[in-house]
Amino acid sequence: MTAKRSGWVFFIMTMAYVIAPYLLLIGNIGERMTVSGVLWMSEGIVLIPALLFAICSKDRLRDTMAFHKIRIPTIFLAALHVALLGPLLSLCNLVTMLVVDNTATEILSLVSEISYGKLFFFVGLLAPVCEEIVFRGILYTGFRKNGTPMQAILWTAVLFGLFHMNLNQMVYAAVLGFAFGLLREATGNIWAGIIGHISLNSYSVLMYYLESILLTEELAGTENTLTQDTLLVAIGVYLIIALITTALAVCVLVAIAKLENGKEYLRQVFTKKERGRIWSVPLWIGIMICVGTIVLDIVVSMGILPIS
Repeated sequence: MTAKRSGWVFFIMTMAYVIAPYLLLIGNIGERMTVSGVLWMSEGIVLIPALLFAICSKDRLRDTMAFHKIRIPTIFLAALHVALLGPLLSLCNLVTMLVVDNTATEILSLVSEISYGKLFFFVGLLAPVCEEIVFRGILYTGFRKNGTPMQAILWTAVLFGLFHMNLNQMVYAAVLGFAFGLLREATGNIWAGIIGHISLNSYSVLMYYLESILLTEELAGTENTLTQDTLLVAIGVYLIIALITTALAVCVLVAIAKLENGKEYLRQVFTKKERGRIWSVPLWIGIMICVGTIVLDIVVSMGILPIS
């Protein structure tokens, strides 16, 4: 797997993601699809192109996807690492809510007609596994082959954020992607990122489930209608908390690197200076499509271009 191939993978994923809704209009296919079918299709759009390129590469598929052994304590430390990053992710979420709505909550409400068991499977398990295989596995391997560790981490983090196609999820997904990239370097595999990703998504589904049970209809969804003053206060509080918990998360990351004998690899992320060319025309086209979609979403959210 090379950086150029990674660029093509992202381009194809992006095109498939944008075109798929229009293809479903043919013969009213979309109306006949179940929510589960749509969720399977959305993960297939992410995973299948990447797997096909990985299979066609000369490298072993196991190495390309970075499936290697991980120590049992690392599993718990990875979950703790992501939990400590929670306030930072919440801070990013609140900042973007000054401009747009909480998209993650809206998405969960759209798929709420399926059982919570299926919701946990698709959102809490399947999505994290597929996304980590693609972004911190296949794409990361390609960028890492032609660039520095920091380049690979930054590019996959940015692409991970952009691929969510909305400002709200883009910001905290990029931050999360950066954290998972560091875990990839610290451990030499994607298992830590998968565990952390599963922990985070499952927690989100659990909170949504508890809110649907405990909150009344009048209170449900109030975080999407918070006043700007309330948001600013919340941002200030989370900023203070995030400074402390993020520092602790860094300590946990270092502990993981020591446990997995990856301390030197983690150090090289911040010290290796050589630069390689990892961008390509297909990659930039994919990025431009994502940026255009995000800008359009912001314009519509602000009511500048109302779309019914």
